[in-house]
Amino acid sequence: MHSNFIQKATTAALALAILGSTLLGPLKANAETYAQYHARIVAQQRAANERRLDAIRAREAQEMRLDAIRSRNLEEQRIDASRSRALERNRVTASRSRAIEQERILASRRAYAAYHARQVIAQRRAYCARVPRPHGC
Repeated sequence: MHSNFIQKATTAALALAILGSTLLGPLKANAETYAQYHARIVAQQRAANERRLDAIRAREAQEMRLDAIRSRNLEEQRIDASRSRALERNRVTASRSRAIEQERILASRRAYAAYHARQVIAQRRAYCARVPRPHGC
């Protein structure tokens, strides 16, 4: 009975050794494969992070370009508004200048008309002073 137990124990130990060697081989290979897998996963994560960072940088660059365009547009609008105000001032000034010139011309014409009327009246008086009364003086 004692030898039977030793034989069974030996058989079991041998079976465990065979089973262990068959299991350890793949485990060792799997350990190397896991290191490669882990390195591949880490590389993929780094690449994904780089892609995310590149996308963020691209969005920031696009926003900066859009900000520059908006800034330029605002500056152009400000310049256009300034030009528009200047043109309006010039138009108003030109309108005032034309009105002043028209007023000056009208005043000159009135002054000449008054001068001419005085001349006509003076000539009529001189004529009436020289000519006898029956001519309508």
